[in-house]
Amino acid sequence: MTGLAGLTIGAAQVGASIIISDGNPDSVASIHLNIDRNLHVLNPPAVTSRQLLWGRDAVPSVDIVIGADCTFDCGMHLDLISTLFNAMSFPHGLAFLFVPSRGGSMASFILACETYSSLCFPGKGLVVDCQERYDDRVWFLHQQNSGMLTNEAKEKEYEPDKDYPFFLKLSWRV
Repeated sequence: MTGLAGLTIGAAQVGASIIISDGNPDSVASIHLNIDRNLHVLNPPAVTSRQLLWGRDAVPSVDIVIGADCTFDCGMHLDLISTLFNAMSFPHGLAFLFVPSRGGSMASFILACETYSSLCFPGKGLVVDCQERYDDRVWFLHQQNSGMLTNEAKEKEYEPDKDYPFFLKLSWRV
C-alpha cells in the first residue's frame, strides 16, 4: 500500500501535518486514492500528498521525515541526501528510513550521506545510526522467514537482501 506510514500516522491523530510524497506520478495517484479511501480515520486537511523529485523540488522544513525503500538507486543518493538536508529542520529534525540492504546500496547511501554532508556543510553534517535489530517481533519474523531458525530458507518467498528493512535514523551533528 503506497503511503502506508503516512496514513498510519494520520490515523493516529497526532495533530501533525503529514505530507505523503513519491517521485512516481502513478504512486502519487495511488496515494491520493488511499487518502480518499481513508478519510473516515484521517484528519484532513492535515494529510496531503504530492509528487516530490529529490534534489529538484523545494521541500518544507519539517521535524520528522519518514521514508521506506528509498536508497536502492545509488545514482539518486546525492539528490536524496540534499532533499533530506533541506527537509530536516535544524537542529532537531530527524529522518527515519526503513531500507533493505539491496546489494550494498544501503551501505553506499550511509557512506555518501556522512561524507557528502560533512564536506558540503562543515560542522552541520548528518549522522546516520543503522540498526538491524530494532524490534523483537520483526527480528523473529526475519529469522523465521530467512531460515535462521530452521535452516530451511524460503528463498522464493523471502529475500532478506531486498525484503528485510534496516532502520536508519538520521540526525544533525551538533
